[in-house]
Amino acid sequence: MDKIIIDSVAPEGIGDDLKGCFYKPRNDGAFDFYDKDGKIKARDLKEGSSFSFQLDGQPDIPWSLTIKTITDLNVTGNWTNAPQEVGEPEGTYQGQAGGGSDVESAASASGY
Repeated sequence: MDKIIIDSVAPEGIGDDLKGCFYKPRNDGAFDFYDKDGKIKARDLKEGSSFSFQLDGQPDIPWSLTIKTITDLNVTGNWTNAPQEVGEPEGTYQGQAGGGSDVESAASASGY
């Protein structure tokens, strides 16, 4: 099964550290989430799941992702990367699994 890789986020800049992170489908219908180095950050995820994690090298930045939709081919969701305060950075992400011999993976995102 192909990885569903995030390679673009909205808005650009603040959420760039999510680029290269990916979801991987499991045989039981759930998904696991990995950082760009292939280290697992969350398990047993499904549509509607919300989870928090920290990226290596960023111990003071708590990331939170919410999955709006997820299939073996794509994912859409929202992200935040700051403590729960007024005005926290947030955005959206979308990832797609590889779709052919020319394309290993692609992703796009739309902002608010």
